[in-house]
Amino acid sequence: VYADGDNVGSILEEIGTDPEQIRTFSEKLTRFAARAALKIHRYGGAPVYAGGDDLLFFAPVSMMKARQPGDKNGYHIFDLLEMLDREFKNSMADYRQHNPSLSFGVSITYYAFPMGESLEQARYHLFGIAKKVPGKNALAYTIQKHSGNQFGGIFNFHSQTYQHFKKIMNHDPDTENEKEMLKSVVYKLRASEGLLAHIGKEPQRVANFMVNSFNESIHLDDDGNLRPYLQWVGELIPAVYTDVEKIQKHLQGSTAAEKSIHQLFGLLRTVSFLKGEEL
Repeated sequence: VYADGDNVGSILEEIGTDPEQIRTFSEKLTRFAARAALKIHRYGGAPVYAGGDDLLFFAPVSMMKARQPGDKNGYHIFDLLEMLDREFKNSMADYRQHNPSLSFGVSITYYAFPMGESLEQARYHLFGIAKKVPGKNALAYTIQKHSGNQFGGIFNFHSQTYQHFKKIMNHDPDTENEKEMLKSVVYKLRASEGLLAHIGKEPQRVANFMVNSFNESIHLDDDGNLRPYLQWVGELIPAVYTDVEKIQKHLQGSTAAEKSIHQLFGLLRTVSFLKGEEL
């Protein structure tokens, strides 16, 4: 993981050459770096560099430790990135008019993948993509599997795409039926790619599509409504198709529709990867 502060340059321009303000700002960055290194360590990661607004570290994709007693979900790498971003924003609270935040580049690879290449990928995801996303406070990541297959995503942390993605990630499929849905949803969406190109930005039409496409008992709760996972996927789709306009130059595909479906599949495959269900 590489991380870098956003809008720090504008803060420095405001501070100028005032010695006292420079000292205060430097102390805030030093405290942030120390706290960030501690959070990374407590998560189970290994800080390589923590200086000012720059971070470089290795970390597990997920941890078994529950977020709270009775919670089946452990912490995952996205939780850690959010905690670090929050810590940075709190540390820079006196300069909030400049919208300070962190952006991240992440490369998740098979354990035998060359470490040097993984580092270069993460660095490119940060400086070649995330830092160029409008609005900043962004994450660009890829997951490189042993087969060579690669998928990932790009988004702002404050985007609707990430909010819906996080909701799905943090849901624990507690039955075999729900685990099977992880696979069936992607296959069904892939088969409906052409239709989604026309209705993807329209929440109500997407909701109707989900109800009509997933209407078997495995997809419904005891009241005959879509299971929460499927409802959340229905909310994720229009968020992706809308948000992709801001980031489409960084996504694969020749059209906005192709880029949207590429992003959508990448996010859903990430959920599947974190849950241990291969797609």
